[in-house]
Amino acid sequence: PGRMERLTLENGVRVIIDYAHTADSLEALLSTLRPLTRGRLVSVFGHGGDRFAGHRPLLGKAAAQKADRIFITMDNPRTEDPRAIAEQIAEGVKEVRTDDCWSIDLPRDAAIFKIVCANLLASGAEVAVVDEDELCNADGYEAIFSMARDNRVQNVLYQQEKMGVFVLNSPSSLLNLRRSSLLSLPGELRGRVAPMQLASQPVCSRQFPLWWKRDVPAVAQDDVRMLHTLAELSPAMQTDAAILMGHVDGVLLKCYGVVGTDFFSVHTSVFHKFGSENSPRVPEPSRTVEPTLSTVEPTLSTVEPTLRVFCDAVARSLGVSVYGADVVCRPEGSFSLIDFNDWPSFAACRDEAAHAISNLILNNSSKQ
Repeated sequence: PGRMERLTLENGVRVIIDYAHTADSLEALLSTLRPLTRGRLVSVFGHGGDRFAGHRPLLGKAAAQKADRIFITMDNPRTEDPRAIAEQIAEGVKEVRTDDCWSIDLPRDAAIFKIVCANLLASGAEVAVVDEDELCNADGYEAIFSMARDNRVQNVLYQQEKMGVFVLNSPSSLLNLRRSSLLSLPGELRGRVAPMQLASQPVCSRQFPLWWKRDVPAVAQDDVRMLHTLAELSPAMQTDAAILMGHVDGVLLKCYGVVGTDFFSVHTSVFHKFGSENSPRVPEPSRTVEPTLSTVEPTLSTVEPTLRVFCDAVARSLGVSVYGADVVCRPEGSFSLIDFNDWPSFAACRDEAAHAISNLILNNSSKQ
């Protein structure tokens, strides 16, 4: 594993995973793959922090010479700024290519994590940063905040939570958190969730258009798909591991909150992780006239207090303190929840969110 390891995605794209981490090895790898590639050769790579910084432009140059498309992403940055590492790699790319064949694609989760750490250190707290791959136990801490997704890590943190340690977000909740968790919300909250069901349950043609979503947080474009007809719902998609959600016309709002603090923020969406649910949400080809952002802006200040009460109540019901919620708002001010997740990137309000999260951690660690 890790040396010319071959994978084939559901859409037929072939992926090769390799340990290559020097310019020579990356160039050799891409040179080997070039004659075997029928379509575009895409290279996705990064570079570790705190070591061999001189290699970074050379890696970028090697990729630019051999690949059709380049995505510079994050390896383990250690104590360095991930974007600074990526930009050093990009300098090598730009020595060879003048087109737009490359982009920097960093996990935005890292930014909120680093700011929270910096705030805690500035407050005088002792902070230890542990890579989730290296976490075997979590003994000896007054409070723990984690953005890890792996069930093994969540089980380690769950043991600490059982012993009374404050863990953010609660692992006992995250171990069971799915999109389908919205189906179990209390009646009043459930009534403001867009119509949804497990994808394994029967569906009829008049329910379309529908959104098909994997039951876990989206990490790839195919995890969220819009379906216009029953014919697009393949047998493989009709599973308990996915949900179907009715389409709601309106403007997509991104809501960010930290339960137990004064922080709550709402933004009209100008970005979606995969572009598939971007605002305005209008199914094609069922409509030709799209609502504009101006149709919701007059009601946003009116609906925000109600949104905060609703989203905080959903978060408490699911046991999640730090959250993001996607809500579709109609022009008259009514809204429907279409997604809910823990630890969003807070891209639109990162500093304010980090301040609230830091204070929540400090306040709860002082209670231990």
